Amino acid sequence: MATELQFKYKEQRIDAYSDFLKEIKRTGAPMLPETAAGYAFKYGVIHPNSPTTDTAKLGSLYKETLNDLTAQANKDKGTRNLFMKAIPWSEPGGLSVTYSKNNAFIGISATLMHGGKVFVEQTPENQANKLTVAGTEVIYNKVIREEVSYDYLNWYNEKQDAYYTLTSYGDKILNKEQFLQLAEELLK
Repeated sequence: MATELQFKYKEQRIDAYSDFLKEIKRTGAPMLPETAAGYAFKYGVIHPNSPTTDTAKLGSLYKETLNDLTAQANKDKGTRNLFMKAIPWSEPGGLSVTYSKNNAFIGISATLMHGGKVFVEQTPENQANKLTVAGTEVIYNKVIREEVSYDYLNWYNEKQDAYYTLTSYGDKILNKEQFLQLAEELLK
């Protein structure tokens, strides 16, 4: 029986931009600004990178953790069926920031691809348009459903190997022009 590790983490919201900036520097995550389009930093989250690719599973941390937990399981003789271990992390898998202005919010998230691929499913109610903003191809998505309609923007940053999503919600929803202006601000 092949054994694989499963990784879980407890999300920690960072409420102060100065603390978020320290965590960005510690992990090497992409930089996100303190303000965006006049919206102030509300909180940020940096997600650890879980070593789940075949290449990562060849790394020493994965092997050592798997060997340690397997040894614990073999020693236990079947009285437990779950073995856990806290492991340190320093490589980000992604990050997100929520900005606010009164009861209006902007969300920016970046998924670090680590050489992987991203697949985006387009459903029939999703109208996607390719545009160029600050020299980068972006996808403007407009989703129209019976119960809710919303817009969002995506782009891939090749240098960072990161896939970005930009959203807005709450009392003020950004229109297409505002989304594109904000994307331009972020891309510069």
